[in-house]
Amino acid sequence: MVHIELFIFTKVWSIGWRVLLRVALGKELRNRMSMLHPEISWIIQGICPFICSDGVLIVPADSNFMIRDIYKLNVYEYNKIEKDDVVVDVGAHVGIFALKSARRARLVIAVEPYLPNFKLLLANIRINRLENVIPVNVALGSSNGEAELYVATRSGWHTISNSRKSHLQGEIISNKKSKVKLRTLDSLIGKIGIKKVSFIKIDAEGAELDILKGANNILLKNIKMKVAIASYHLPEETKKINDYLQSKGFKHFTFREGILHGARIQ
Repeated sequence: MVHIELFIFTKVWSIGWRVLLRVALGKELRNRMSMLHPEISWIIQGICPFICSDGVLIVPADSNFMIRDIYKLNVYEYNKIEKDDVVVDVGAHVGIFALKSARRARLVIAVEPYLPNFKLLLANIRINRLENVIPVNVALGSSNGEAELYVATRSGWHTISNSRKSHLQGEIISNKKSKVKLRTLDSLIGKIGIKKVSFIKIDAEGAELDILKGANNILLKNIKMKVAIASYHLPEETKKINDYLQSKGFKHFTFREGILHGARIQ
């Protein structure tokens, strides 16, 4: 019922804003501004509330499918999150999986590089009073430094991967990119001071393998770690990630809904 009401509200909101902006700016200028500034698209498409047993989320309307994936299909949870787990949510977006994890785990580290998404993530943390979530506004990769984040037309498609950028083609906004801090997961976890990581979820628009390469120490030291890696963004991505994780001692692989699940449970 919530999904139906959200869909209807989103459509009404979207039509109203598009008509208003067309009257004020004209169709051509409205469309050009929408492409140059994705935040305007959020206003047009709608930023809507999602209510569930875990709390309330303010979510861009173009992300309704994420709510379905995370809350109905449980795409990241083939391996169950336990109450003592420390979860790293890479590609946290606005906090949909972070909220769900926070209600089940001891600690969640939510990593999101795109600043507008990150601000909404912070708002969702405040709304739900999530004291066990650490938000981090960086991109993760195989080295430390800086990266160019290519901005897409949809709030969940921004990427630092040149290969993914090529696959998205018209979905990447021409000449719209931003510099972001780039960190390895090893260095990030070391800076935070976390000694044990139990569960890593990565959905980073084609940067998944590089992120895993930057988490070498974590993958080797945490004996009972579980992972859920989105591996559908690039050709051969599933095999490459599978092979890399196997080299680090992971077993029990399952591929479900585009997500590769593995564990080092001995």
